Amino acid sequence: MFERIKNKFGSLSTERRRILTLDLLRGFFLFAIILNHSPLSPKLTDLVTGGGGLIVSAAEGFFIVSGLLVGYLYAHKILTATRTILKKIWKRALLLYIISITTTVVFTIIGNFIYDPTLSSHLYSGSIFNITFWQQLLSLTYVYGWADFLSRYAVFMFFAPIGLLLIAINKSHILALISILVWFISPALGLEQFTAWQLLFVFGMIAGSHLEEIIGVLKKPKYLPLLQLIVFLFLLSASLSLYVTLVYPFLRDAHLLPGIIQVSSDHLSDTYNFFISYFNKETLGFGRVIFSFIWFTGLFIIFWKYESSIKRYSYGLFEYLGKNTLTAYVIHSGVIFFLCSVFTTNTSYGMLYNTILAVIALAATVGITLLYNRVRPTSK
Repeated sequence: MFERIKNKFGSLSTERRRILTLDLLRGFFLFAIILNHSPLSPKLTDLVTGGGGLIVSAAEGFFIVSGLLVGYLYAHKILTATRTILKKIWKRALLLYIISITTTVVFTIIGNFIYDPTLSSHLYSGSIFNITFWQQLLSLTYVYGWADFLSRYAVFMFFAPIGLLLIAINKSHILALISILVWFISPALGLEQFTAWQLLFVFGMIAGSHLEEIIGVLKKPKYLPLLQLIVFLFLLSASLSLYVTLVYPFLRDAHLLPGIIQVSSDHLSDTYNFFISYFNKETLGFGRVIFSFIWFTGLFIIFWKYESSIKRYSYGLFEYLGKNTLTAYVIHSGVIFFLCSVFTTNTSYGMLYNTILAVIALAATVGITLLYNRVRPTSK
């Protein structure tokens, strides 16, 4: 059986074309994450990014597209170039691990030296020379700062070859069942940032291994009604979530709503809050998982169909961020940490001021990333 599968994959091209849609999506998700992490709220950019308070955030999309890329790039050749792929993936995992613990140490030292800019109880306040600190740090049970995603990616990338092998031998259903089981019992396992969030990465890998087939489906007219339905569900649910969590509270507090609309909207908010427990972000509630994939699929369809326009009207920003995600993400963590140490998050500065600060955070991240890429030595 293995020889037959190996011959099948061996007949496929080992090269994968770069897909602009994926670069644009990754760039958009990172764009949203940077703006959402800006310390002051509310801001006008929340109307585009959701401010991190919707039933789905850019973070979920970022994990799905990352898994998608791993499946797309490596699933078809994991059997024919196993050693090469293992070396490449584990080298990446090691890099992510080193950057994760390094940023945590640096931010912890700064956070204890000045004060905790995140206003979080997660800051380790003891001596960094304590053995407990290093045990928690090296085991990734202690992560601090705005580069916390890297610890999850390091773990997911380390175990990715197992998933890729299961996909390659046509056992994707087993991989999916294992992933769902781990997600389901994640509260009992603890460390939900790993055990729950792996679901998005794993299903992204499975979809990525069939990405060329999926894109082929997008081109067939008979599937157009289904694609339109997915986009409609995405736009409807996103609009409702945006209205209930951001727009309505602003209009209500500013006394801009007629009484009858305010009453009906209160009922909408009550209904929304009743179901919100199914959208828990830390443990990835059932509703959040379902809508994460609906929103991602809807966005993928939109970005795929209008990728030329999106690239043009984003002036290359999304594409650049999408091609430099690791560098930009690490740099953004330092920029946001600095801004949070300067500005008090519970102080009201005004929406315009908050928006300007978010744009400054984005511009600083992009500018420093451009500078870093220009001055860093390139390997020959």
